[in-house]
Amino acid sequence: MTDNTYGARLRKQRQLAGVTKEELAPILKCGPARVAQIERGEIGAFNSAWTKLVADYLGCDVRDILPEPEPPRPRFCGYCGAEFKP
Repeated sequence: MTDNTYGARLRKQRQLAGVTKEELAPILKCGPARVAQIERGEIGAFNSAWTKLVADYLGCDVRDILPEPEPPRPRFCGYCGAEFKP
């Protein structure tokens, strides 16, 4: 199973671009340790402008960094247990 988190996808794109944490850090106005925290998922909630900045620097699309949406979970009736169909 692949890791679909923001940080893991960022790490993958950074590595594919051949960019080190030390090289990415000044672009983000932070240190390499902060980049590592982001990649480990310890820091999150990034806005679209920040993600676009990173994607442009790494030469990838924003969608390459953003996690894939999870498929909808089935919903069941609490009374009879039947599955709701859309």
